[in-house]
Formats: sequence, structure tokens, C-alpha cells
Amino acid sequence: AQFEAAKGQRIRVFLDQERLQDGQRWELTIVKAMLHTFLFVPIVSAGSVGGMADRFEAAPDKVDYVLLEWMLALELHERGVIKRIYPLVLGEEDVGGSAGADGSAKRSNMSNFMTDGHVARVPDEVMVPTCEKLDALLAEMGEPLLSVRPTARQVVERMVGEFQHVNLRDLEATHGRAASTAKNRRQH
Repeated sequence: AQFEAAKGQRIRVFLDQERLQDGQRWELTIVKAMLHTFLFVPIVSAGSVGGMADRFEAAPDKVDYVLLEWMLALELHERGVIKRIYPLVLGEEDVGGSAGADGSAKRSNMSNFMTDGHVARVPDEVMVPTCEKLDALLAEMGEPLLSVRPTARQVVERMVGEFQHVNLRDLEATHGRAASTAKNRRQH
């Protein structure tokens, strides 16, 4: 996908659903794309981080590709390849909302990812298969291997703690709410 930048420059965006082709070595394609990017925008969610903990618990000998991608982004940021990492942080959706004062359905809320315990579930140990796979992919691309092998929790903590991020829980959905507020005013 391409987007028009403010100064009329085109920005190419790597979206796996659009860029990956059947039969392609997707792992290498993602590494190659990340080696040519200047901005990395991961979605750091209860699902991605909780899933990381669940995958490690269920199969510690398997590669975790979410972790691999985040490790690569941090490594490339250290090398100066990726200039900015800008995480989008999502908590879990609280679907147990109640009715509003006017009887309408209340907007569902999102838990606070920063305090809901998902990060603490991520193992504070090096996920060796993931590190080995990333080193193999980097070597295949002729790139230096990882400079450090961080623990999974260190990767997650850096992703949400070191970089300016957008916590989507804190954003107000004014677009849709403004319309419903105007409608409520007309009715009263």
C-alpha cells in the first residue's frame, strides 16, 4: 500500500496481507522489509502479549514470530536502521458494559494494558528458538547477528516503556460520540 505524505512524497507501507505471496518465504520477506523501513508501528495488545506467554507455556521449543518481529525491530533501531518505533497499545475489551441513563447500550471499555498483568505473564527468559531463528534469517540476508539476546519480557517492556506510544484506551472516540450526543440533544 502507498500513502501520500504531507510533502507529496509517497510512503510505502508493508502490510503482510497485501505483500506476502503464496509460496513465498514470508519470514525472509518480513526481515527484508524491516531492513528497509524507517518506522515500525507494532500493535501491542493483550492478545499479542498474552499469546506470547501462552505460546511459550505450551511450546517453549517453538519460534514465536511476534517476538521475533519485535526483537528485530529493537535490534534495527539500535543499529539506526529503524528511526522510530511507535507502538499502538490495546488492552482487552470489556464487553460487560451496562445500559446508559437513556437506556442505550453503553460504549464498551478497554482495560488498561499497562496494569492488567499481561506483561508480567511473559517469561523473563531468553526464548532460544526465536533468537536462533532470527540469527539464521539475519545471516541469510548477510546481516550481523543479534547484538544481544534479550528475554521475552525485556522485549515487551522495552516496546511499551522505551518508546512514545499511543495507548488506545486513553483516546476518546469523539467522531461517533459527537453524532450521538447531538442526536440526544435534539430529542430532549
